[in-house]
Amino acid sequence: HPGTGAASSTKHFQLNHWQNPIPFPELFDGDMDKLPEFILQTGSYVYVDEKTFRTDKLKVLFLITRLKGRALQWAMPYIKTDSSLLYDYSCFLNEMKEEFGLGGG
Repeated sequence: HPGTGAASSTKHFQLNHWQNPIPFPELFDGDMDKLPEFILQTGSYVYVDEKTFRTDKLKVLFLITRLKGRALQWAMPYIKTDSSLLYDYSCFLNEMKEEFGLGGG
């Protein structure tokens, strides 16, 4: 019968069936004009997917995967030293804002 194998072949796809409705964040290269949008994009992306991004470290590491150029160079020392900032999402964002032009002073 033609329809017998269909149910078993689709079964294992249901695990990853949920798709994040937020567009995948663009790469950020350190351009301060694009920082607010980048923070909004990455923040929204991790916020709606609490299962994947359960900890601050997972959020920070995801954010780092969306960096390139000068922004990625800036983040590398934090990774190499396993900085405490990697475990604190809001502090990491504050450091980014300081570095790339959205700081208070």
